Amino acid sequence: LLTDDFKHSKTSPVNVSSKKHKVLDRLVDLCIARDGAGKKSYIFNNLEVKEIARDVEFGNPFDATHIDTSKKLSPRMVEEDLALLHLGTPVGEKSAHHIFIRGIENIYQPLPFIKNESKIDYNPGPLDQLNTSESNILSMLHNHNILLKFLYPDEIESKPHMYMSHRTKYSPRFKIGTLNIHCNKLQIEIDMTLEDKGSITVFEAKNWISGRNDFAVYQLYHPFLHYYSLMEAGELDVQEVNCSYAVRKKTSDGVQMDIYLFTFDEPLDMTSIRLLRSHSYILSKIM
Repeated sequence: LLTDDFKHSKTSPVNVSSKKHKVLDRLVDLCIARDGAGKKSYIFNNLEVKEIARDVEFGNPFDATHIDTSKKLSPRMVEEDLALLHLGTPVGEKSAHHIFIRGIENIYQPLPFIKNESKIDYNPGPLDQLNTSESNILSMLHNHNILLKFLYPDEIESKPHMYMSHRTKYSPRFKIGTLNIHCNKLQIEIDMTLEDKGSITVFEAKNWISGRNDFAVYQLYHPFLHYYSLMEAGELDVQEVNCSYAVRKKTSDGVQMDIYLFTFDEPLDMTSIRLLRSHSYILSKIM
């Protein structure tokens, strides 16, 4: 998934004083001490996360395992080439499990360079940038007709059905390369879903931050796999599932919206992600 340039850049300096990084570093050392060095993967649970978080006085243990870009990986994770994935709660247990997977490039997808761009003069809505939530980003894309232009460029009369953010649980089995992953009652969040003529697109949206050059593939993969599994089981009457990642960046006179459309060529392998197309929309306020 990652370019050679990215693999080199992942060793760039990080804030070693971060309490979240300290939690993650301690978890890496705990797993290696317990299971041995050089393993392809290491499983740990929320009880261990909470205990270490207390020791380092990190007040939000649930956030410790949330790493949506490789920029936020801890020093020990980078040294050991480990990324993190959530597994849900195994049968018969009460504490959720997580897994360190060796091979950062298998979890994070670089944001490809965008060749196509459109400049749009627009009248901002009063709530357009009132907050930085993901739902606000998607609302802007919808309210200014950008989603229709990007997803359905050849269908002027397209009127897709929209389904807003929700959470659900599912128990998938899939692969990350050669590694088999089993999840149980894994809670996932779907920012938004559009359906048009039997085609489903799931969305993940983020605000741009300095250094955010990639994203955690599982943020798109789990919603994709959830709908794909329902389709394959005959529980969902659609023919296609794809996924979109959107990034909002403020500019001096408006906002830039970068949108990417992906699919998974092998639906049961998370590393099979492939870019279908991308477009940058530069919105300038009408003076």
